[in-house]
Amino acid sequence: MSHKTMKYKILHKDVLSNQFFKLDAYDLEHDTFDGGSLQIRREHLERGNAVAVLLYLQKICC
Repeated sequence: MSHKTMKYKILHKDVLSNQFFKLDAYDLEHDTFDGGSLQIRREHLERGNAVAVLLYLQKICC
């Protein structure tokens, strides 16, 4: 069974926001499993690095 390598192209990129978060929109074209191609628009939100802390106080019973 042979597998065809599916391809994609970025047709256009829009920067929607470059403030606190970075938000970009991409117009893409990609192959489909039936041999055709499809154009779609997707958005990408980049939030950067983050850290979370969960505080836990264990009760000590005597």
